[in-house]
Amino acid sequence: MSAKGQLFLGDFVVAVFIFAIVLAMLAVSWDTVMERYSSQSDVQEMELKAAWIADAMLTSGKPSGWENSNTSVIGLVDHDRTISPAKLAAFSAMDYNQSKRVMGVQGYEYFFSLPASNVTKGDRGGSTRAFARRVVMYNGVEYLEFMLWK
Repeated sequence: MSAKGQLFLGDFVVAVFIFAIVLAMLAVSWDTVMERYSSQSDVQEMELKAAWIADAMLTSGKPSGWENSNTSVIGLVDHDRTISPAKLAAFSAMDYNQSKRVMGVQGYEYFFSLPASNVTKGDRGGSTRAFARRVVMYNGVEYLEFMLWK
């Protein structure tokens, strides 16, 4: 007598059903993990850009006398973290969208603040934010605050 395996339709249907449920649960879990990773990646990218821009503002800019000409880097200091009133005024007068283009943050919005000077630029908004704060000299010790948001 030869032994042959038999397939019962009921067993097969139950096995396929269980496999489909497990596969669906894995797909949902994978999607959740990837969404969370993508969100963290976006925040980290924003934090790096905010820090880079705040650090760039602590340079003299490029060109160093940019307040009277076109610029490729917005720098607000003349020397050693001391804010230049002329550069601060030029930045304050610069068109918001032009400043975004120069800073390379077209996909984001930003907020800039130097409280002692009463200079602010942009809006505080968005649900995803990245902050950078730097100590500068402007009528004494002051904080330059820069925030990127979506």
